[in-house]
Amino acid sequence: MSLASKLLIGGSPKPTGSEVFTSSGTWTCPDYVYSVSVVCIGQGGAGASVSGIPYNGGGGGGLGWRNNISVTPGQSYTVSVGDSYFISLGTVRGENGGIGGVNTVGIGGSYAGDGGFVGGNGGVDSGGTSNRIPGAGGDAANYDSNGDNAGPAGSGSGSGTGVSGNNDGPYGGGGAGGVAGGSGVVQIRWGSDKDFP
Repeated sequence: MSLASKLLIGGSPKPTGSEVFTSSGTWTCPDYVYSVSVVCIGQGGAGASVSGIPYNGGGGGGLGWRNNISVTPGQSYTVSVGDSYFISLGTVRGENGGIGGVNTVGIGGSYAGDGGFVGGNGGVDSGGTSNRIPGAGGDAANYDSNGDNAGPAGSGSGSGTGVSGNNDGPYGGGGAGGVAGGSGVVQIRWGSDKDFP
């Protein structure tokens, strides 16, 4: 028996790591990794704008997480960011927030996985045509609660949610009227302390 074979009898290496995706791509599973945990936050919906006039706000992105997803070393897996998911929509997903309209607000995104929460709804604009106040954006979902619905018109875009907790971050907030929503994100973790939330 070779020395390498003898060393592996006592157990294979157990690498620990993580990777964050802010755009769609593929993730290739490292050697000796057979299980991962993933959190997905959907992109925030854009706020409505017509001919430069701002209207209602967009919805916040949903947040979903799943632990102990089986993977195979060397195999590549789909990562989608926007309507954010890992492998497939049914594996783990943070749905993107809805886009605001002239007569409707953007609805917060939902989720799939072991757990998660939905994003907040966008807000309604106010004021006349010549002095329109844009509707605010809904907040992204948190690990332990739904995202807040938008506050009063003019209060801005929804706050984001970080990939490792309830801290504010740049991800998933709905856009106020005329403003783009925050980007989605997917985080993959493996090894010790990989599990969410």
